[in-house]
Amino acid sequence: MRKRIFWGATAVALVTLVVGVTLASLVNRSFNQQARTELLRQSQATITLLASQLEDTTRTELGVQARQTLEVAKVIGGHDFMELGVGAGDGIRVITADTGLIRSLPDDVVDGSVVTVEIDGAMVTTIVRRVPTQRDVSLVLAIGRNADRFPASVVLQPLGVALGVGGLLVVLLAGLLARSLGRRLESLSETAVALAGGDRQARATVTGRDEISAVAESFNSMADQLAGSEERERQFLMSIGHDLRTPLTTIKGYSEAIEAGRVNEDDLPRVAEVLRRQADRLGRLVEDLMVLARLEAHEFTLRPEDVDVSAHLVGLAESFRSRFDAAHVHLVSEVDPMDTVHIDPDRVAQIVGNLMDNALRFTPEGGRVTLIGRREAADVLIAVSDTGPGIDPEDVPRLFDRLYVAQKYRPVRPEGSGLGL
Repeated sequence: MRKRIFWGATAVALVTLVVGVTLASLVNRSFNQQARTELLRQSQATITLLASQLEDTTRTELGVQARQTLEVAKVIGGHDFMELGVGAGDGIRVITADTGLIRSLPDDVVDGSVVTVEIDGAMVTTIVRRVPTQRDVSLVLAIGRNADRFPASVVLQPLGVALGVGGLLVVLLAGLLARSLGRRLESLSETAVALAGGDRQARATVTGRDEISAVAESFNSMADQLAGSEERERQFLMSIGHDLRTPLTTIKGYSEAIEAGRVNEDDLPRVAEVLRRQADRLGRLVEDLMVLARLEAHEFTLRPEDVDVSAHLVGLAESFRSRFDAAHVHLVSEVDPMDTVHIDPDRVAQIVGNLMDNALRFTPEGGRVTLIGRREAADVLIAVSDTGPGIDPEDVPRLFDRLYVAQKYRPVRPEGSGLGL
């Protein structure tokens, strides 16, 4: 990651530098083009004025007027050089102050040419205008400006330095950022490895308020939840072990007594009933564990079909009646007649059975448990109410935590496994 950040920032700096230099070159080129266009416009206006003066004056008078006109134009236009010459068959004769500008022009120069000539060691950008007259001669106007008035270095050098310094700063900051992020991510990775290796006390260091800090906080939260989950799992296994041990101890004790001949024949029916109840309890516990395992493995399936819900609920209540009668708890069925509903009857029986088991565990003798079933608009309401001690309001959010109710509230009788909720 550090390398990607560093080289990514470097690439951005280089691209910025190239784009900046390219834009500066385009700006400089545009500036030069505009300056040359302005020179052409001024030269055209000047040569037109001079040509009109030539029609009404002699060549000597033209020289005097031309020098005056060029002095004014030179000041107004800010030109470095201005020369006027008369072109004939034998060449061009300068009629104003000779600075060497016209003499430096190439022989094939034409009207509107823009050339660069050297005068006294300096490069001069020169605009040439050539206008024929009615006297079989042509006026040649040369306007020159020092080429260093439009130097690319004036724009490119400062911009290049600025972009270069900016690029170096970007690369430097990217290196520092990559180094800092890399260290923090390495620390987080080491903590994750330690946690995966069994160190449940390993926690990530949280510094700052950026995205990595948020990841570290989320990691610590996950580690806390993992530790809590493992603690609940340990408590769960201890509780299951106790629930398995109790019926197994009873079965083992009675079996040894029968094997040793210490059980009278008159007591055999009672002992057999005890063994059957404990075996049923073990069977329910194993079935609950298997259902729980399928739920956690996301292998829980539904097989819905059209079911007479009223008859199904009444049948479920009757299947529990003997257990409620034995516990001296009144079981009441308040099920309204209803149409058939598309449900999974086995899963509904499982849910109702879990609720009935839970009610039987906590309802004292002489208490009452009511199974309710009725239509509510398009829904079917199934409820189990009892006259037991109830649940404290602060425990309601944890009602479905594994074995939370079974461990916190002392049951009246050991019905069910406590895993139903």
